[in-house]
Amino acid sequence: MSQSFEWFDKLTTAAESTDEGRLFKAAGFDLHHTGGGCTAWRRAAVDGYHILVTDSTGTDHRLGDSYVIDAAHPDRWLIGLHLDDGDHLESFDAATVVQAIEAAGRLDEAARRFSPDGDQLVPGSPKTSAATIAAMLSELIETHMLKCDEAFPHPDDCPAHVISEVHKTAAWIQSIRTSGTGAGHLIELSLDDDTSFHIRVEEA
Repeated sequence: MSQSFEWFDKLTTAAESTDEGRLFKAAGFDLHHTGGGCTAWRRAAVDGYHILVTDSTGTDHRLGDSYVIDAAHPDRWLIGLHLDDGDHLESFDAATVVQAIEAAGRLDEAARRFSPDGDQLVPGSPKTSAATIAAMLSELIETHMLKCDEAFPHPDDCPAHVISEVHKTAAWIQSIRTSGTGAGHLIELSLDDDTSFHIRVEEA
């Protein structure tokens, strides 16, 4: 047995023996190596889709010391719906394993809506969702960040992502992610000047 397989076998045994691991296993999740030493709890959804549960950094099957968006708060579970080819479609976050498993159930329903199989599509005319608008806004912000970062040949010359001439402030966006809130979606931004912002997207 190679060292990598032996490492993962030991990690799996340890993970499944914890209270959290037993809950995830009972709900149909298995420990999964996502690459580069990163791990997640994984469960298959409808054909072509799967659900991953990780810490808020998206790299570990165990919660860390603090929430990636706000270090003053405890870490939270990140529950994501993914295509089997790796594309991310939808996500929620949760404070407990039970809440994470409930969120995974909602993503199972979302997978059935996304699925191209006609027998699994929700009846009625499709409507644009808050998740779609949040994803579009996130993509616009990320495109703006990329344009700023590529503006000059030397990284130190790149303009700040967020500039206010009125308040004489400038900052770079350190992280951006979306999460479901039940009623809508949040876009969460963390800046390098120790500020963070939530943009809430809800259907009017």
